[in-house]
Formats: sequence, C-alpha cells, structure tokens
Amino acid sequence: MGERGAPESTPPVALAPRAVPLLELEHARIDLAGVPLAPDLTLTVAGPRVALRGDASPLFLALRREAVVARGAAALAGVALGEATASGVVGLAPRAAELPARWTAAEVVEASGHLAGWSRREARACARESLALLGVEQLGGRRCVTLNLLERRAVAVACAALRLPGGGPAALAFEEPFAGLDPPSAEWLAGVLERLSSGHALVWGAARADWQPAVASLAGRGELVDLVDGAVLAPPARADAPAPGYVLVAPDASGRLREALVRRGATVAEAPSALAVVDGLARLVVTLGEGRDERDLAEASVEAEAPLYELRPLEGAPGALQVAPAAASFR
Repeated sequence: MGERGAPESTPPVALAPRAVPLLELEHARIDLAGVPLAPDLTLTVAGPRVALRGDASPLFLALRREAVVARGAAALAGVALGEATASGVVGLAPRAAELPARWTAAEVVEASGHLAGWSRREARACARESLALLGVEQLGGRRCVTLNLLERRAVAVACAALRLPGGGPAALAFEEPFAGLDPPSAEWLAGVLERLSSGHALVWGAARADWQPAVASLAGRGELVDLVDGAVLAPPARADAPAPGYVLVAPDASGRLREALVRRGATVAEAPSALAVVDGLARLVVTLGEGRDERDLAEASVEAEAPLYELRPLEGAPGALQVAPAAASFR
C-alpha cells in the first residue's frame, strides 16, 4: 500500500501530454443501434477543461460504450472514446448512475476498484479516501436507497475520481452532473469538480435548462462548446480570443438584459430600425470587452431571464446561429 493509500499494483495514469488535445473529433459519426446520433462532429479542444453545453449525450454514450463511433475519429485525452474508460485514462461519472439499493455508498465505490483489478483491501482503502476527498465520508455506511439526488451524484463522482489520491485518471468526465440540482446543491458540486480538476483534465456536460450561476461560473474557467442536434454550434470560446461583436435577439422590454451586459463590460446599442423585431423582442448590437466571449452573453441571458433566440457574429459568419431558449427560472 502506498503512502496515501493508492494501490501499488496499479500505478497512477499520467496526465496526457500538452501536445495531445483534451477532446478531438474529426468528422465523427456516432451511432446508437445503427441510428446516427451525431452525423458529423469535427472539433478540437486543447484543454485542460471544457464544458459541453446542450446535448452532449452522443459523446457520453460513446464513452460508456453504448454508442459507437461509426465513422471518423473521436478521442478523449488521446484515447479513442470507446477505450478511454476501460483503459483507466478517463474516470467517468454518468448522469444516472445505477446504484444497487441495498449496497452502501462505500461498497459501490469499492466495486469500482474491484473492476479495476484491485484487491479487496486496496479497493476499500481507496474508496474511503475518495469519499473523504469529496468531503462525504459520512455517506460511506449508508445504503444507496436512502441517498438523495445530490448524495447519489456525489457517490458517482467518487467512483470516477477513485484513484485521484494516488495520481488518478488523466481526465475526468461528468455527464450532466448538475441535472435536477437546486442552486445550493449545484454550487457545492461545482466546488467539488473545481477541486478535483486541479492537475487533471476535466470534461463535463450540462443541458441548457441546468445552466445556472454556479454552472456558468465553473464553465468560465475553461473552454465552452455549444452542441445542438448532434452538431457543434460554434467553435470553442477561449479566454484569450479577441473581443468580438454580436447581433442578438431576445426579450428585453425592461432593459434588464442590457444592464446585465453592461455590467460585464459590454457596449450595447439598438440595431437599426430596419432590423427591428416585433412581439416584444429586441435586436441588440453587442460589443464585448477584452477577454470576454459568448459565455458572458449566456450568463447575462440567465441573469436577466431573457432567453437568446438568435445570436450572430457581426462579421465573418455565414448566417445566424439559432440558440435554444435559456432557462429563465431556478428552483
């Protein structure tokens, strides 16, 4: 047994070299039972963190080996999606992890160690340490049937992060970890993911309906990719990208959206009257400040409860990007 409890028989998996992109898709078609879920995905994200906003289920189904990459190539941390978790390079926490009702939380995490080939003693020690790393060691003796949604999510995260005390997977992948959580729970889990990702690559997905302040804050510390109907809506947003300008359409009769944008350093003007939009919608021309990107538009939209119905770069775009309405209410 190593000094911190990591099993000697399974050496830590080294973080993928910087030269290897965190997520790389090259004309990837992802199929489920012969039906294309994503017909043609091309994307490169250098990392070390990326948030996938929208429907990222094809990628996570491929990670779980329930869907296949039928054409092209798809890799996470330099390993093909279908092999990434089995090889130990990626630790995965699915959205709806199946936890045996009569098992304790500790037994579930231990089972992940058994599947990795560890001895019972090694798995038990690392399960305790993984739960402690999340600050939920008190859940260890409770049966899964008694756990609430956040507690069940924490157990799934502990399974994915099982080897982190001894080095851990090169990347952690979380499928919609914030789904169904209220703001305090989402804030707690965002803090956990932030802590776990220190020194490790992080990929996580979030539906638009779950895009609340804690989620947007976590996304703001990495790259953001929007996915709609199995396609990439726009290239990844980078913190060092030049300050862009946009035309957007959203309900803004009260001016709350404009105020939220200005608080983020944006310059906002009404579009020419010839481009006016009816039915209570406003067409705004927004110029973002230095270091700002689409994430600021999304955060302002959520804060003002003003869903974006159209988002179009001022220059260099072939046409408008249609954006699904953002969530306007929180529990």
